[in-house]
Amino acid sequence: MTHNPIYNQDRESYISRMEQQKLLSRAEIGAAACVPDDVVVFWIRQDLLKSEENGERKHKRFSRREVRFAVLLRELRKYGMNVGALREIISQLRSALEIYDGLPSHRRFYDALTHAQDQIGPQPDDPEDIKRDWSWDRAGVLQKYGHLTASEAEEMRTLANAIPLDRADILCRAYDVEHGDGWLMIWQDRNGHMVLGGGEPSWPLPAPSMLILDLGSLLEGLAEHRELPARKKAVGG
Repeated sequence: MTHNPIYNQDRESYISRMEQQKLLSRAEIGAAACVPDDVVVFWIRQDLLKSEENGERKHKRFSRREVRFAVLLRELRKYGMNVGALREIISQLRSALEIYDGLPSHRRFYDALTHAQDQIGPQPDDPEDIKRDWSWDRAGVLQKYGHLTASEAEEMRTLANAIPLDRADILCRAYDVEHGDGWLMIWQDRNGHMVLGGGEPSWPLPAPSMLILDLGSLLEGLAEHRELPARKKAVGG
């Protein structure tokens, strides 16, 4: 346990302060994520957490997004993951969030993401009921059941067309991390690479050894919404 006085104070006060300031100190990152200062320092040195400044400035400042990464690292650390695996996971999420930041803000952004995923089709390890009931046109389904007008459905398709199809799945994971929602599933493929997926814990697992993180519980109070409504649970990737 660290002796940093900030770490030992009430975490809620720091979450509240996070809402009022754009950048955080290293100590505040540790306090908000409940991580000892020496661990935060190690993650920074390993390039797992990144400051907003370049160079060797002594007192670095961090965005609130780094708190979410710190919370994920804290949980993954419990399972004994090595630095290489941690870096691969965080790098995937970080690069996807950079793409996410460049996409237009829209209240149906997540629906557009799932519409883009629909164009790819079900994956071999998806549950059989999902393969059977796969919809190739999410916008059309929402329109059919009265959730969208024809013009709204077309707007959703237009937004989906701006999403790189080969990044649609990881963008869903990035959205979940950004909004503190859904489940993050992590496993290692045959080539030793870390794979990130979504879904429900009750689904058949695509790998015999898998970590399942409840982002809603882990990141509660940390989500930095972009004026978008939180999606419902039980929407898988």
